Amino acid sequence: MAITRPVVSTLMPIAALASALMAAGCAQQPPLLNQPLAWTPTNTLDLGVTQGHGTPATVRFEAFTDSAANPALIGENMEQATPRQVTTASAVGPFVSQHLQQLFTQAGYPFGGDDADRVVSGEVRKFFVREGSDYAGSVVLNVRVSDRSGNVLWRGTASGSNQTFGRSYHLDNYQQVLSDSLINAADNLLKDPALRNSLMLSH
Repeated sequence: MAITRPVVSTLMPIAALASALMAAGCAQQPPLLNQPLAWTPTNTLDLGVTQGHGTPATVRFEAFTDSAANPALIGENMEQATPRQVTTASAVGPFVSQHLQQLFTQAGYPFGGDDADRVVSGEVRKFFVREGSDYAGSVVLNVRVSDRSGNVLWRGTASGSNQTFGRSYHLDNYQQVLSDSLINAADNLLKDPALRNSLMLSH
């Protein structure tokens, strides 16, 4: 008489092992602290209407200041009970103004160096990514445009945002969303007719 042995399913132990390995991987993931900022946009500047009437002024962006309560804190992952922070060792203000300079050059306002017709200065009020079900970036800037004598020609606030999905608590995603949020802020600045007029030598 044949003896029938019970078949023991290995599916549950394997599933439990996989879950344990995933949890261990998350727990062992190193914190994203003192990371460098990187310019890694996936979007491009909207080069529709970027100039007013007249001759574009040469422009120099000065290093922006950073008025955030904690300038080094650029992101948080909210998927766990205790949020995981993302901090940078880079200076946010100069990073922002450097890439705004590049974007405005693309929009047709040449870099003018020390003899620039217009000087753009400002402060970074927000430069942050909140990660939950996705990565949500937000940039808020106070911006001033002055002539070479220091007379303020335009003053205003610009904001930008961007969202993406990706691997949890991954530095590349934070850098991408911040870069694309800054491009969106530059787009919004360049859509302002008064800002564009302040960057023209004749109207």
